[in-house]
Amino acid sequence: MSGESNPTHYDGDACMVAISNAGMAREFCIGNAIKYMWRLGRKPSAEEQTDLKKAEWYLDWYEKNETWVGGDDELLDELRVLVYKYLYSSSSGPFDTTVELKQLLERTVTMSTRQLAKIICDSVSPDRMVGGARHPEEGTRLTTMEVELPRIVLAEFNTHRVFSRNSASSRAIPIEKMLKRVQEDPYIPETWGKNGKGMQAKEVLNEEESKNAEFEWLQARDLAVVSAKKLLERGVHKQTTNRLLEPFMWHTIIVTATEWSNFFHLRCHPDAHPAIRRTAEAMQVALYESTPKLIQPGGWHLPLVDERDEGETIGNRVKLSSARCARISYLTHDGVREPSKDIELHDKLLQGGHMSPFEHPAMVGVHRAVGLSDPGRRSGNFAAPWVQYRKTLPYEHDIHSDPKRAGEEA
Repeated sequence: MSGESNPTHYDGDACMVAISNAGMAREFCIGNAIKYMWRLGRKPSAEEQTDLKKAEWYLDWYEKNETWVGGDDELLDELRVLVYKYLYSSSSGPFDTTVELKQLLERTVTMSTRQLAKIICDSVSPDRMVGGARHPEEGTRLTTMEVELPRIVLAEFNTHRVFSRNSASSRAIPIEKMLKRVQEDPYIPETWGKNGKGMQAKEVLNEEESKNAEFEWLQARDLAVVSAKKLLERGVHKQTTNRLLEPFMWHTIIVTATEWSNFFHLRCHPDAHPAIRRTAEAMQVALYESTPKLIQPGGWHLPLVDERDEGETIGNRVKLSSARCARISYLTHDGVREPSKDIELHDKLLQGGHMSPFEHPAMVGVHRAVGLSDPGRRSGNFAAPWVQYRKTLPYEHDIHSDPKRAGEEA
């Protein structure tokens, strides 16, 4: 290699290889890219196009020579977008990139302290069923995650029908708990896009404008808190009062699926809303870093069930898993374990026809003789050979149409 980006006095590739061998390549390359971007128009002897090409060189070297091991490279990707923005700009400059770089680094620090996705159960079947035929070379993976995203993009998340999901409920969480969360840990947009045509902001506000925007956002939060408290004083139920706080809330979801690729394709895309893209990228990394546990035919995928529950029958453990997934509504799913109360909750949910929590536990299907659906077909929104617990329940599509139930109610 040669040229202004890698002059001969660096001994070709030897310097970069030594840095890479010391495990410092990512920080070194990103740091140099930021340095050259930051100084655009500031160093008298340096041309802006030359500095931009140097920044691009470091990003290119890292991507071509380093093996990605599951670390979150959002910063690398966003730096490349920024480099291209100015490198191929129709404007001749001078450019000032400091505001955008500061915002990018601040977002990186903020998001690194919040765990947006964690695996709570990861399983894989011995083989995959396609068209009724077994493919032993590759099993079907079933994963349950706990994810967190801003409440404002929950609707976008819920459009993905391959997901089985339960989430925190504004109707269920006590208003005092909601107020505390919104006041101490509100959702604040990471970037403030400049208003313009189209669904995506093409530019961001400058530093002063962004500070003003954040001030107005938090003012709106404060007004919502005041109004929620006033409604509470007037005796209005939390199912209504809590709705005022939703734009400023972080939202917790338990999601289980066998297929993720289309979600990642759409929601990790640069055109996706930044609020959902951050969580989607964290989910992708979590999935990459996790190793699924092999489950044999007849075995179960049971989120939120662990070694403390080994004394329970398999039937009870399935009930425990379902009930604990349901407790996400109250944000008590990860609290003290009381099996008897969880089983009681399971039965109450089934009696009331609240079926979504029963979609998370699943069994590796075997054959029709055990009374399960054909393992060569889909079971609910899971790919074969996984059989959703919900699909094993009689009249699961409409529990109230069960003749036995009608007789009991009569």
